Amino acid sequence: MNTLGGILENTLTRCDSEPDVPSKGSVGEYTHHFDNCTKAVYRFLTLEKKVSPGDLVSITGLGAGNLRDYILCVDDFCGPFAIASRNALNVVEGTNLVHTLIVTDINATLSIVENPNNLFSLSGTNNTTLNFNGKDTDYESDIRTYTVKIKATIGDGDDKNTEQTITVTIGDNEIAFFDQARTVNENAAVDTNVGEVLVTSGTVTNFHIIGGNNEGFFKVNSAGQIQVNKSGLDYETTQSYTLEIRITGANTENETAQITITIGDIDDTAPTNITLSSNYISIGLPAGTLIGTLSATDIDTNTDNDALIYSVNSDNFQITDNKLQTKKVLNENKTFSVEITVKDKANNTARKTFTIVVNSDPAIITNTDISVKENMTGTVLTINATDASIPAPILTYSISGTDQGKFNLNNNILTFKNSPNYEEQSTYSLILEVYDTISTTKKPITITITTEDKPLVIKDQSMNVDEKSDENTTVGTVTIDDGIVTGYSIKSGSDGFFKINSEGKIQVAKTGLDYETKSSYILTVEITGDNVESKTAKITIAINDVYDAPIAIFLTRNSIAIGAAIGEIIGTLSASNIGDNNLTYEVNDTVNFEIVGNKLKIKVVTDTQTTYPIRISVSNGIRSSQEQG
Repeated sequence: MNTLGGILENTLTRCDSEPDVPSKGSVGEYTHHFDNCTKAVYRFLTLEKKVSPGDLVSITGLGAGNLRDYILCVDDFCGPFAIASRNALNVVEGTNLVHTLIVTDINATLSIVENPNNLFSLSGTNNTTLNFNGKDTDYESDIRTYTVKIKATIGDGDDKNTEQTITVTIGDNEIAFFDQARTVNENAAVDTNVGEVLVTSGTVTNFHIIGGNNEGFFKVNSAGQIQVNKSGLDYETTQSYTLEIRITGANTENETAQITITIGDIDDTAPTNITLSSNYISIGLPAGTLIGTLSATDIDTNTDNDALIYSVNSDNFQITDNKLQTKKVLNENKTFSVEITVKDKANNTARKTFTIVVNSDPAIITNTDISVKENMTGTVLTINATDASIPAPILTYSISGTDQGKFNLNNNILTFKNSPNYEEQSTYSLILEVYDTISTTKKPITITITTEDKPLVIKDQSMNVDEKSDENTTVGTVTIDDGIVTGYSIKSGSDGFFKINSEGKIQVAKTGLDYETKSSYILTVEITGDNVESKTAKITIAINDVYDAPIAIFLTRNSIAIGAAIGEIIGTLSASNIGDNNLTYEVNDTVNFEIVGNKLKIKVVTDTQTTYPIRISVSNGIRSSQEQG
């Protein structure tokens, strides 16, 4: 994929010696500018559309509004062998049509392989001109489309032959005109084309602007091309115009349509309203200290500081993004005159001079980080500051920072808007600010919330675990009803089979849990906390009985008389099983036998003495035995 932008030269397969090429044309919704065509090269100055070898380039002819088709070749490669010119054509009824066929290989020879209506013929070099005889076509007839299949060849083989079916659609010769939209940039020069030629059908003799052009910015020629009539189009003044245009024809009533022209916004105005949030700095602060934040208004984007670039030429100051900072330590009590330059993305530039004041005796804030209890009310802190200036200045207090909105400040007294809750937020970040009539001193602080000493509350609880569980199997986690727990311990009742960690999780401490030996344990668990009384609770752990598979299967009888009826019981099954007699039996030979409940039955009539080796398994729903026989 090749993107044409800047200045690129690209070979075209066809180019007239004196081509009818406009200084401005359009392809689809894109606007392009073209230089003269020399030999087989077009020079594209502006083309934002991505193109590939073999792409079709349509160029609007100067004045007449005709379309010429070209194939774009890159590095002498014009894409895969194909007929690349348009295959959908339109013509007014009773009109002939001439269409140039473009092939990606200019040496190809073309021929017609299908011409059902015999209205098409080929002529010209290598038969590249397609002629349509449409003088007898009639829009009101049953046939409004005509097709022809064209073959291009450069030799033998599928890759050297290609075909294209072309359709010609017959249009009504009566005039038709409909509402349309066009675009032109603000400040466009006189005679600039406003988009493409207006689209109509039928034979139009003239175009007239009859409304919406009170300021006279537009004109239209007899070909239907709207152009800029005078300079002065300005997006910031008017973003769009709606023209009413009338067309006339030789054989029909006049038609009108609304043509909406949108004015494109270009960046043509320098930024304004340059401001600096603060112009004071305390003496002796390190290089890189923030003085203030710059901002400006860019009317072309309608957004402050959108892609604006700030700069300063100074040995003492620098700008990072839109932040004015010191470039070195300022140790003198003086003022500096600083010119700030701002430019937008189109390099429109504005300047403004600011006075930066260095304060030799700034206010000094003595507050430090503090901790307060949750649910507190009243004063959180008092902002304390000193200033050595003579006479002593009146100090003004303020706050900023991440959590500014959660506090009230009355003079220098700081309070919470809502009492703090440790579980919701445990720390708050603020910047204390003191203004001494010259500069503002700022100091960040952190306010940490501590919990109240709530008593611990724990209730008796129950858990369970399977017998024969592995070491470190989780039994459960102790639930705390209130208070902050700092430690857990098992005081008694575990017989060494259980342990508890610092988060209250009880686990199996060793293997050997056996339901038949002991079916439950009652642990005494103690919880502890800071500055509160320890508490204990009973944790009952039930041991789940995990059944073993049946150890033996018994059959009361293993023979049956010759000729016994189908379904006759051979014998009754049973199995030794611990703790559950709800057993299910299965037999491997389901052709000759079946088990109903615990009864083994015959499924066939036997006429001779026969021995059947069978295997039977049993399950209690949890575990299954191996087959036995």
